[in-house]
Amino acid sequence: MPRLTRSLVLLSVAALGACKDPPAAPADAAPPPPSSASAAPEASAPIEAPPVDAGATEGGALLDTPSRPMVRGAGHFSLLFAAARALEMKDEQRDKLDAVAKPFLGLPEPKEGARAVQAELVREVKAGKMEPGKLDPLLASLEKGTKQRRDLEQSGLDALHAALDPAQHKAIVAAIRPRIAVHDAAKAPAPDPTADARVVERLAKSLSLDDAQRKQAEAFFPKGMQQKAEADRDERRKQLETLLAAFEKPTFSARRLPAPDAKRLRVPFQEQVKLLSQLVPILRPEQHARLAESMSQGQGGGLLAGPHGLEGPNVPHGMPLRRRPHGGGRPDEL
Repeated sequence: MPRLTRSLVLLSVAALGACKDPPAAPADAAPPPPSSASAAPEASAPIEAPPVDAGATEGGALLDTPSRPMVRGAGHFSLLFAAARALEMKDEQRDKLDAVAKPFLGLPEPKEGARAVQAELVREVKAGKMEPGKLDPLLASLEKGTKQRRDLEQSGLDALHAALDPAQHKAIVAAIRPRIAVHDAAKAPAPDPTADARVVERLAKSLSLDDAQRKQAEAFFPKGMQQKAEADRDERRKQLETLLAAFEKPTFSARRLPAPDAKRLRVPFQEQVKLLSQLVPILRPEQHARLAESMSQGQGGGLLAGPHGLEGPNVPHGMPLRRRPHGGGRPDEL
């Protein structure tokens, strides 16, 4: 079971894209409470391959071509667009890709909205009082921004497909599939039946819970968190497969693919609020401060995309490919 400060920020929002790796939490930092899906093994966190900022590749090496605009983010569209940028093509086609990327330049990513929600949760934890009503306008803004970006990504996928020829459609899919194979070969081990108990054990140690507090926490902490996180990951894998299968065909329409309900984005936050609403009242003021500090450090890492990512044109959570630091976790995650 990874450090829970990393688990909390698996909330969302697939994902998400050009963020820096989170700073290491102090040894005595209190881990934030995970939602029912956010205490997944760290291996379930999405990772993203470095974007290709030069034109094309040849024999695995970047060609010496002028820099071209990229689509930042952690959704499926960003993944396919980066693969397209890596293809060898004529300048005329590269200009078409520039046009596809133009609507996304300077566009705020949904993870910014998720950070605002997280910041409010941190404030409430530090104050020792949860106020769910204050999250409603932040969640509404998050849903609106995510829907707007999803609409743009649907149009972007259609434009990307139209800008490429059938051989290039297949080449993009062929470039992504090996990453899926790496992901499948490095699947996380079977859920540990003791994992849920160890979550509370780590929390008790980090927050210095007394026996009474620990007993209460054991009663309300969610069960089966790892299993649910793995189910989330498998669902995202199926959604990516559906997109790839459609994209490599001669005709393609992103809007014909299943579209999720944007309100599903509320679920991980609602689960987290439910848990915090039970945990915060049993803590002492100094424990509130430690928990809030730990949550702030997790937020600062920027890893707001995971089982409940906030990007992807046709899915409720994105499936990016972010490179992990050397020696940490699996090399790729979808």
